[in-house]
Amino acid sequence: MNTDRTDRHRKYKLTQIIHGWRRCMPATLLFSNCNSIPSDSQLRSAISHKLKHKKFTRFILQRPPMEVHHHPHTSRTKWTHYLWEFLMLFLAVYLGFLVENIREHRVEHNRADNYVESFYEDLKTDTTKLGRIIRLETIKVQHLSVFRSCYDSLLQNKNPASFFVIAKNTVFNNGFGPEQRTIVQLANAGGYRMLKKEDADSITSYVQRCNVIENYERTVYQESQDNLRNLFNQLIDFHANASLNKNLLDQPLPDVDSLSLPFIGAASKPLLNEYFNTLLQYIRVIVNHRNAMQRVNEKAGMLIEYFKRRYNFN
Repeated sequence: MNTDRTDRHRKYKLTQIIHGWRRCMPATLLFSNCNSIPSDSQLRSAISHKLKHKKFTRFILQRPPMEVHHHPHTSRTKWTHYLWEFLMLFLAVYLGFLVENIREHRVEHNRADNYVESFYEDLKTDTTKLGRIIRLETIKVQHLSVFRSCYDSLLQNKNPASFFVIAKNTVFNNGFGPEQRTIVQLANAGGYRMLKKEDADSITSYVQRCNVIENYERTVYQESQDNLRNLFNQLIDFHANASLNKNLLDQPLPDVDSLSLPFIGAASKPLLNEYFNTLLQYIRVIVNHRNAMQRVNEKAGMLIEYFKRRYNFN
């Protein structure tokens, strides 16, 4: 029985070698002088002859069988499989976009809070500047309020000290400019879109009011002041003006009551009326400017309280 089993195993090995001899073993093991590829009959005869030798038989029996790779035969994929794959891919992409949008929204929210806090600090600086300018404008109006008595004294060829006080308070103005740190960042970096609508509207309204004041200072205020200075140079007598400034380093300026020469020459009397009419207009400009800054200061104070209550600022 063992002999039959060995013969069957040899025949099986022989069939393997005939169909796969190129991969199982080289032809030189069977043919010593092989210049061409042998046919199946020659190969079968040579193997049958070799099987009689024990060494070759042992080689054949010990050689592992050739691995044969078969193509996998899978069942046909249903359309629902592709549908589920598409849905999973779509869900993964959608969740990725959703997470990224949440992250960007959180970053923009934090940046908006930083903008609001920075603008809150700028408002406190603006209220300090506005309060100082309002006080200076009020003092300036008080000094110029003596224009009626000064005009009457000049008509009587007197040298009232109030005239020089008027001249001194009409050579400068008190301009206001809001803090630009946060405003510039909001405008250049597109920060307004990050803010809440109420916050953006409040900041925009405040900036517009500040722009109105700055435009008023560059046009009406400056023009009125220039006109008044030009009329003063035409009105005052040169010798009187020079005697007041013999020593330009004198501080304070010399006492005008000790001046013997009249301020206004006889030829300049027609300009006196024009000068004081222009001065009256200038006083009105200052008052309007002060009132506008008071309104802006009140607006800034309301915004400070609004942001302080809404964002719990200190």
